[in-house]
Amino acid sequence: MPQPCRISGFTACGGSGRPIGVPYGTDAPHYAATGCPTVVFGPGSINQAHTADEWLDIEQLRTASEILYDFARV
Repeated sequence: MPQPCRISGFTACGGSGRPIGVPYGTDAPHYAATGCPTVVFGPGSINQAHTADEWLDIEQLRTASEILYDFARV
């Protein structure tokens, strides 16, 4: 189970901090099946990901980088 300090960065930025399912493919289940704690995280919308006109709002990138920085710092 993740430590509360690790989840606080996600919840501080509007995340629920609860595991959820997603309607797209990822390699995360393969890692999780080995017992490795796994998180799928990233800025932007899955609806725009991997498309010909993929784009990312700079504020979402800034927020994601702050969350990852705080996560790595702990």
